[in-house]
Amino acid sequence: MALRKWHADGATAPLKGSDANRKPDFILLPSSILDSSRELDWRDVIVFGEMKSKNTTDTLRKSYIEGAGKTALLLYAQDGRHSAPYLRMLGHYIVLTFFDRGGSLSTAAFDIHDNPDFFLRILLGISTTPIETIGFDETVFWDRDDKKKKVLVAWKGSSSEDDKGNPTVSLEQLIFISDMLHGRGTTVWASSMKDPTSPTARRQIVVKDSWIDPLRKFTEGSMLAKLNDANVEGVPWLIHEQQVQGPHPSRAEMKVNMSTHFLRRLVSQSGGRQYQLRVLSRLLTEPLGIQIMAFSSLVQLLIAFLDYVQIHKDAIVKAKVLHRDISLLNLLLVIWDASRVTLIIRRLYSVTP
Repeated sequence: MALRKWHADGATAPLKGSDANRKPDFILLPSSILDSSRELDWRDVIVFGEMKSKNTTDTLRKSYIEGAGKTALLLYAQDGRHSAPYLRMLGHYIVLTFFDRGGSLSTAAFDIHDNPDFFLRILLGISTTPIETIGFDETVFWDRDDKKKKVLVAWKGSSSEDDKGNPTVSLEQLIFISDMLHGRGTTVWASSMKDPTSPTARRQIVVKDSWIDPLRKFTEGSMLAKLNDANVEGVPWLIHEQQVQGPHPSRAEMKVNMSTHFLRRLVSQSGGRQYQLRVLSRLLTEPLGIQIMAFSSLVQLLIAFLDYVQIHKDAIVKAKVLHRDISLLNLLLVIWDASRVTLIIRRLYSVTP
């Protein structure tokens, strides 16, 4: 386990890695970062906290709102993370809050003088616990040998493996990451893997992670499969869909589908509190496209929208599937050749009874 150190310089200068200028009062970083000459950056922060002079209803509420905003920045800066703890020092009281895609959980405000053992347990626990227990996704990792970020997949079609023989896909570029604290928390990467038909070529694909509602009748992958089976052109071709597994909150050796449910099941406070039930889904699709805002000419844009209208019609007529979120971020361009542009659409909703 890499050593970590608490640091307070972020309180005087905004951290890099975000468009917003935010200064957390104290942060926990890998000691290697502090030992180097690198500037403080949200991408390196493990935990952050805020300090207030006293513990009142007003400071409790305001510090919660402030922490939620900074946690959103933290998760936006770290594409391999889904949740984060947040410490509040309110006078001589301490509050631990945990934010994830389903909501938040907080302890009561504990007096540090009356409960020094509780204070030490929190600090030592956060400072030494494996990072996957505080929100980092162990299936997204840096391969030191290949010098690439990779993701584990439960798909035997991948021709690349990690040192344990698990199938992997290389993450080449971050295409999109949601800036919302709760909800789907979608992250999309341009990715690649070895092409089995060629010793040197690589197959360009898309990896999409999102926290979905498991109670929905149809997943995005099942809708794509339905459209693919109906030969609807212009939608992504589904390669693989899975629910991502991670360590159980109380038994790290046990692997379970990552969900916002497990932690709340362990905490008595969650009994009467509402939260969003979410599970982490991973999609592999192709081809790789570009956002429609990157069109090169008016002619290309018009052709793309003509294709889009036809694709939308085919999806309804051939597969009885209606697109539920027509927005610019869900319209992609794929240039097949110099004369043809096809529009890719995502986020589908079935109208099948």
